Amino acid sequence: MKIWQRAVLGVFLVVAGINLAFWFWVTDRTCAGDNLTIDVPSHRVHPTNCHGTIHYLTPFENTLLHWLIPGQLVLLIGLSTLKRRWSNISS
Repeated sequence: MKIWQRAVLGVFLVVAGINLAFWFWVTDRTCAGDNLTIDVPSHRVHPTNCHGTIHYLTPFENTLLHWLIPGQLVLLIGLSTLKRRWSNISS
């Protein structure tokens, strides 16, 4: 495998790791006790359920909560496709 191919795979892995870290951060903040009421000045208006309690999220947190895992799947599928394609070319 060429050096630039390893660099691209490394970038994919780093981005996938950052994506997973953000997902853990958002899920941790979702169940934190500081967002139990609607707070219009801080834009906490999106309700979500966490262990039977309704918590309110900002639009950014709500978007991250819904789109980080599909993004992770796309990254991992792209990573496996590139790795398989490059291994077929080099052999």
